[in-house]
Amino acid sequence: MVLNSEEGSPQIGLTEVIGDYQSFVSDTLKSAIYAGIDLRDYPIDHLCFRTQTVEDYQRTKPLIQNFSKGILENLHHGRPVTKFLLSQPIIIGEYEIPVIEMPVPRPGQVIQTGLEHLEMVVGDDYEIIKERYNGLWSGADDSGEFNQPMFITFENGHSIKFHKLPISEVIRLEGNSFQEVK
Repeated sequence: MVLNSEEGSPQIGLTEVIGDYQSFVSDTLKSAIYAGIDLRDYPIDHLCFRTQTVEDYQRTKPLIQNFSKGILENLHHGRPVTKFLLSQPIIIGEYEIPVIEMPVPRPGQVIQTGLEHLEMVVGDDYEIIKERYNGLWSGADDSGEFNQPMFITFENGHSIKFHKLPISEVIRLEGNSFQEVK
């Protein structure tokens, strides 16, 4: 726990809000490499943090917002999804992760609160990767006109998604933008 010296009150760190993201990213990348996926130098675009209930979502949103300089909440498949542009990107090895997304759980969906997946931008290699690892894919998402990620879910429940464009570019193409956090 970090002490907020100005107010003299305890202030929690990002790890206490979303969990051990360092281990999550490391374990997920190791699972991908073990599965034979060449990760090259593809950037990690964002992490997805899931909440078990709408109430958990509402409680967690301002906590992550404390670490953010921008926020965007919009509808995706009929439910709110918040994207947080972090004040300081998460740094893990050579990766700088600028965004955390947090969707409201789908009605009837039973999930655990915690980090679920990371997304990597593969740009023009998208079709090559799609074909090369055809037998590994757990599925593909319809995330709108500009984002159609393929994903693999590993035995530990972690997933990695691959898509063409960075989430910030998808947001811009959809006519949205992060709102400044004050």
